[in-house]
Amino acid sequence: MSDPFAHGSVPRGALLGMLGLALAALVGAGVSRTTGIGVTTNLTGSAVEVRDLRFIDQADGSIAVFNDALDQPATRIPAGAGGFIRGVLRGMSRGRKLGAISSEAPYRLTRWDDGRMTVSDPATGHSIDLGAFGPDNYGIFRQLFLDTAPAMAGLAATDPASSRVTRP
Repeated sequence: MSDPFAHGSVPRGALLGMLGLALAALVGAGVSRTTGIGVTTNLTGSAVEVRDLRFIDQADGSIAVFNDALDQPATRIPAGAGGFIRGVLRGMSRGRKLGAISSEAPYRLTRWDDGRMTVSDPATGHSIDLGAFGPDNYGIFRQLFLDTAPAMAGLAATDPASSRVTRP
């Protein structure tokens, strides 16, 4: 059997590749550390406002959003609009289907004292920090939060171009 290193050491190209990979990892870690991008933290804080919301599919493809405390429609998301909200709800409802939990149970939208906002499912224990999806998607849920406030509860429409819930 022949010795693979009999003619010298590790090829120069492989060494440069390893060096480049190591430098990229260090730069990535440094950027993450200084900007906070990609860093996961276990944040604790106090809830400033909480809304328990039920999302009911309508025959026309829209979604009626009920403030559970008022048991009346607070806003409506028209058919073909609210793609991010629909996507989050699909993901959250998957846990309910697996656990055979009623789809009528409310979801909880919480605004925290540090500015974060989360949507959670008390029935399954799943929670999503909405800040992880960027300011535009965070803003969609912030608008939904405002539109479902008890003092402002009333039917609203959604602007299909931006998927933001707006007042008529």
